[in-house]
Amino acid sequence: MGQGTPEAGSGAIVNGDSHQEVIKSRGRAGPRGASDPETGATSARNAGETAGSYGPGMRLTPHEQERLLIHVAAGVARDRRARGLRLNHPEATAIIASFLMEGARDGRTVAELMDAGRKVLSREDVMDGVPEMLESVQIEATFPDGTKLVTVHRPIP
Repeated sequence: MGQGTPEAGSGAIVNGDSHQEVIKSRGRAGPRGASDPETGATSARNAGETAGSYGPGMRLTPHEQERLLIHVAAGVARDRRARGLRLNHPEATAIIASFLMEGARDGRTVAELMDAGRKVLSREDVMDGVPEMLESVQIEATFPDGTKLVTVHRPIP
């Protein structure tokens, strides 16, 4: 089997840090949108359902995966907040951390972010007890001149 090319009958390719694992389809007599093992080409029928139809997987470092996870969690938290729900501890942390990372990317200074980070959420935005549990938020943010640690103490006044 070539790297990134599923065997006939495979369902999806999962990319890990240093290897690829093929997840086999179960309960089917034949392949869904069979692929050619030599070229990786898929048949037109059911092409959207095959592992190779999306191309090779993204390769992210653990740091990049963590940053992506924070942004995804912050997006979910923003949606919940927009629906009028009060945020829990992880959701509040994700929103503040995402704000800090984006502010750094925009070119704001560490001092500006430390101050602005305290204004992202209010007590009305979070569940009871969250402000007391969240003593500080620390994030390594990428600034135009490099990566720096940003700490916001008492982020929900």
